[in-house]
Parts: sequence; C-alpha cells; structure tokens
Amino acid sequence: MAIRWGSIRVIKPFVGGGFGSKQDIVVEALAAFLTKKLHGRPVKVAYDRHETFVCTRVRHPVTYTVKGSVSKSGKLESFACEAITTGGGYASHAHACVAKPGNLLRALYPVKNYYYGATSTYTNTPTAGAMRGYGMPQAIFMLEAAMDDMAARIGFDPIEFRLKNLVENGFIDPLSKVRYNSIGAKECLHKGAELIRWESKKAENQNFNRQMEAEGKPLRRGVGMAAFIYNTATFPNNAELAGARILMNQDASVQLQVGATDIGQGSDTVLAQIAAEIIGIPYDQVYVISTQDTDITPYDAGAYASRQTFVSGKAVKQAAFEVRRKIETYAESYLKIPAAALDVRAGKVVYKHSGEEICPLSQIVMECFYNKNHGRQIFAESSLAVENNPLTYGACFTNLEVDLCFGKINILEIYSIHDSGVIINPALAEAQVHGGISMGLGYAMSEELLVDMQSGKVLNGNLLDYKLPTIVDTPLIHTAFIEKHEATGAFGNKSLGECPTVAVAPAVRNALLAATGMAINSLPLNPQKILKAVKTFHGKQGDYHV
Repeated sequence: MAIRWGSIRVIKPFVGGGFGSKQDIVVEALAAFLTKKLHGRPVKVAYDRHETFVCTRVRHPVTYTVKGSVSKSGKLESFACEAITTGGGYASHAHACVAKPGNLLRALYPVKNYYYGATSTYTNTPTAGAMRGYGMPQAIFMLEAAMDDMAARIGFDPIEFRLKNLVENGFIDPLSKVRYNSIGAKECLHKGAELIRWESKKAENQNFNRQMEAEGKPLRRGVGMAAFIYNTATFPNNAELAGARILMNQDASVQLQVGATDIGQGSDTVLAQIAAEIIGIPYDQVYVISTQDTDITPYDAGAYASRQTFVSGKAVKQAAFEVRRKIETYAESYLKIPAAALDVRAGKVVYKHSGEEICPLSQIVMECFYNKNHGRQIFAESSLAVENNPLTYGACFTNLEVDLCFGKINILEIYSIHDSGVIINPALAEAQVHGGISMGLGYAMSEELLVDMQSGKVLNGNLLDYKLPTIVDTPLIHTAFIEKHEATGAFGNKSLGECPTVAVAPAVRNALLAATGMAINSLPLNPQKILKAVKTFHGKQGDYHV
C-alpha cells in the first residue's frame, strides 16, 4: 500500500561529512522497509569495513584521450577530448559526472574549436557515484596536464601559456548566453606565482637538480601549478530551492530553522552569521535547529554542489530582512519615532544617523509579545528558487622533491588560491581549503581502489592496503583568496567547499614533470609508478587515466 508523503517523518541527527556519498539512497530505504515490517521497532543497518569499500559509492575512474592545437604565439586554437568512465552496475551519477566537465572546461580556456565527448559504461566493479568535485578533479587533471605538455612543446612557461588563454572577466557563455562578471582567474595565477616565488623557485630547483646530478644523488625538485574552474549550485540543470524560518524569542534571540544540513562544512555557522548580520543581533543570539525535522523544517534540496551558503544563504537573508522590517515597524509604533530613523545594531535599537542607543531590542520584543491589545510574535519565513550559478576559479601551486631511488614524493610547499567571491567566514574557509588539499593529495599520490577487472573483486578493501594519507604525510598548507564581489550571492559569495580538491593532482603531476621530465598521465603518483617510469618511461601524451 502506498505511504502518503505527509505520514513520513525524517529527523536528521548530527552526522559527519558526506563528500558526495549521501547523494544516493543506499541503506536508508532498506532500514525504513525493515522497521515497517517490524511494526516500528528501531532498525540499524551497518556495513563492516570491507562492505563499505565494496557497497558504497566510489569516485568515477575516467580515461581521457586528448588532442589540441596551439599557434606559435601560444594561443589555444582547438581542443578535443573523449572521456570514458566505468560506473559499476548502477547508473547513479555516472553520466552526469563525466559529462559535467564538458560545460565547464570551455569557460576556463575559451576556444573557438572545442569538442567534448563522454561515455559512461556499466561494469561489474563497485558503483561509482558523486564525490567531492563531481567529475572535475578527473577532468582538470587531464586538462592541466595537457596544458603543461602543450606549453613545453612550444617552449612557453606554464603560467605564461595559461595567462594567454585564460577566460577574461565578462565572459559570455556561447551556449547559455549568460555573462559572468566576477571572474578572478588571472588574479589567482598572479597571486600563486607571487606566493611561491615562481621564477626564483624554478631557478633554485634547476641549480639543485644540476648539483644532485653532478654528485650522483637521486633527489630532484620541481615547481608546478594547475588552474581550475567550478560551479556554484546546479542551476539550470536542477531546481535550486531553499527555505528558512526565523522566530524571535522574548530576549531578542532567534531560532533559525533551515532545511540546509550541516554535515561538517559549517553551514550552521555561516547561516547564523547571515541572520545575525541582517537582523542586527550578536551571532551568539542565533540558535540553529541543526537536527532538521521534516515535520517542521522548511524544505531545502540538500548539501551538495557547494551550494549551501549561496542558495540557503539567500533564503536566510530574505527571512532575516522580513524579521528586521517587522522589528522596525513595531518599534516605530512603540517609540513614536519614524522607522526610517531607526537602526538595530548589536541587539540595541539606535538612531540610524548617530548610533545613539534608544533602548535594548529585547525591550521592543517583550512589548511586542505581551501587549494586551497588539501582542504578537515576530517571525518570518521564506522559500525561494535560485536561478544563478556563478563560476568559481582558482589555482594550486606546489614545490616538491622526489627521490628517484624510492619513488617517493615529498611536498615542500603547497598554495591554494581561490576566487570564491566575498569570504563570509575566513576561518571556516581556510579550514575547507586545508581539508580539500589533504583529500587532493591522497587522490594525487596514494589512494587507489584496486579491482580485478575480470571478476570485479575489490582487492584492497581495508584501511591497511588502501593508502590514505595521515597527518605525517600532510605538508604545511597555505591559502589565499581573491575576493571579487559576486552580485548574485547573498553577501557577494560563491562556491568553495569542493574547489580545493580539484587542482591538487595536476599541480603535483606538473611539478614532477618539471623535476624529472617524466610526463606521467595516470593517478596515483605512488612510488611503484614513479619507479616504473624511471626505468621504462615512455610517456604517451594525450591519454590521461584518473
């Protein structure tokens, strides 16, 4: 018998990061079915470690074949690539992940003659699904490896070559006709080059490598970089809906109810900041209901696509403005002072022109609650669909040392530079970058799910054989932000959450190329692969396996 939507209730507890894995319903439906069969008794469905590797979602492996042409002046004239991915036995996000880069790459290096083809296949391997970056880490590895290869072929510095071809602010997408007015791609490259001291570092590394070669030592150093592009939300492919409800308490604090789920990315904090900023109260007077309950919480489409602050932030901003308007309207009636002359700052009602305090905001709110003739609670809610999707840009720069005897890469320096619009919470933003860089380094240098391609059997489904980087493998990470105001953001902001992971692997690959001359076009860049390349390297430019 069908179950009505209104009879289903979901309460989200505090949960950890999803990084894409919560995009698919896997065990949730089974748990709901079992509890129904058991007349409502609690049911817990748990995977052991091996089952987690085999039965949950993995990142899509993609093979790219690439062709490009460049003029003698360094201008990219054509670019074409074919992508093939193995998606496992279920569709999940396979074709979306492999197709998405086709739309974004043309907005990084606009080129008149452009072709992108994508094929997803069913296989008897673990099912691939959404994972942080949603197809872009694979595509940017391909693109930025190809860019370094083309730059080397025509004798251009990697940064110089990219600057000749990077998108300009005011870019108009030839298909959608949308104009983008907050592009800081070139500024990110200039900032990264400045921070890592690109020219002097290249010279230092060349001298170091000559000395090591003369002394017969196996150490080599190289500096490399990669640019990237990312989206903010999923419009126009999907509806981007978010809701918020704000209820004011007697002491002028507020309860903020949002469907937006904080799974470690810090959305509760940022949305509370937005509400506090607009209403005019201290941040610690905003209480976020973080255990979202579908019976009482406004709808939100979810924590994915680096959308939360951009989309849900607009819903909170709209509701907060309505609360602010109601406060000022009631204050005008109570104080007999025109609303246009009033302001609310730090929980106090003040004169707008001078900042002179008139009374605590709580005095107005208490009166509003308990006035026997005009009593009411101040609250507001909003539900809106966002119809914008600004583009985010950035770059990763790294300086590394590789031991050619052991095949071991040591990251000496790494910088991640982001054009993510106005940064609302700098501490959270920096933490996002640090986590993303760490994940990107694992993807670049050690993590690999080994699968028997005949049987589909996972060969390393445990944390001993699947080589996750640890704290001792993590270098000192440096971040920088190019803050260009994005007019469509709640506070001029754009996406950030997934961006730091995207360009790490090609930056490491290109630094290894600079250090050794070896163009290794598959990931991870682990010791086995490097040692094999040292002995038998025949780098086939144009095929990239990620």
